[in-house]
Amino acid sequence: MPEKKSGNDDLKSGLILIAIALAMIALGWVLDGNLPDRSDRPDLFQIMTGAAAFPGFIGVVLTGFGFARIGKKNRSGDGL
Repeated sequence: MPEKKSGNDDLKSGLILIAIALAMIALGWVLDGNLPDRSDRPDLFQIMTGAAAFPGFIGVVLTGFGFARIGKKNRSGDGL
């Protein structure tokens, strides 16, 4: 028998994407701090932060949808 969906799929997916974005930023910080300084090397922290913006912004939007769904259920009296 299939399990009943909780209805928090947007919230869960959004938080996972935000965690991935934060991990990408941390990776850029670690890589940038451990490589020797050279004038011709690009700033890896800045590059990884820019790349992390994509899953981060999508995660923020999905998290907002998840919280909106919870608020709508609470207003309608269905509960969580």
